[in-house]
Amino acid sequence: MILGVSLAGTIFVSTRASARKDHTVALIEAVDAAIAKAESLQQAASLASVRGSESRRVARHDNTPQSVALATEATAAERLAYVGAADAWEAAGVVVEDALASSVDTMDASAREELRRLRYRTQIGTGDLAGAAENLEAMLKQSIDSPDADPAHRIRVREDLVMAYYHAARLMRLRGDPERAWRLVSERARQHARVLAEGADPAGGLLGATTRRQYNLEVIMEFERTPLDMLDAEALPVECPGGNCKNLNLDTWPWKKRQNNDDSLNDDRGVGDPGSSGGG
Repeated sequence: MILGVSLAGTIFVSTRASARKDHTVALIEAVDAAIAKAESLQQAASLASVRGSESRRVARHDNTPQSVALATEATAAERLAYVGAADAWEAAGVVVEDALASSVDTMDASAREELRRLRYRTQIGTGDLAGAAENLEAMLKQSIDSPDADPAHRIRVREDLVMAYYHAARLMRLRGDPERAWRLVSERARQHARVLAEGADPAGGLLGATTRRQYNLEVIMEFERTPLDMLDAEALPVECPGGNCKNLNLDTWPWKKRQNNDDSLNDDRGVGDPGSSGGG
């Protein structure tokens, strides 16, 4: 009889654990689907932005009724596409928050950390680039300081930081911010991108460079060299619907808060990163 109770208890615990796992998988799948939808709409908005930019260029050159009408139509389509992407990112953010709220007792720590990262990913998508960067920098530092942290998770955090800093630097430059300001933010992106491209994470050893990470580093360095008039003809950053990002003033960035507006990154470059990233 005692053995029977023990076996029944084991079955119950096993079933409960399986249910928790299924619940976790369902939550993460829902979040992944919401973010994938937002990313798809954002890519469509980026393509619409390219078409709009080209049609406006043609209209300025030709100045014919037909070219002006086409530019007007393309601009309207671009704005509509960005609105759809913005709505999708807002919806994805709600899905992430719901998943975090409903998984307090059912999800292990690593899965919840990944959900938190995805929360900050939706922050980037909705345009809160400085806020996302601050949260991601704190998450990266926590990962570096923890010997049991997942190196793959740390890579994803760095990739999100590259995205936030690069797109912010580009938008700051497009709106006419001083070179000193946008270069500080661009250098931050370059720092994290270089760590990823070289595969050297100080806490996790060699992680292995990939073509994509090397490409991201080259994109940042090319952005820093590209004349503003050429940059203005390109699409707005994918992760910032309509270019209307929040908190892009230099003093809102996390390292600026800590450094009392000192323009030097010094040892605070890319929390946990080694040395200087050099010029670009």
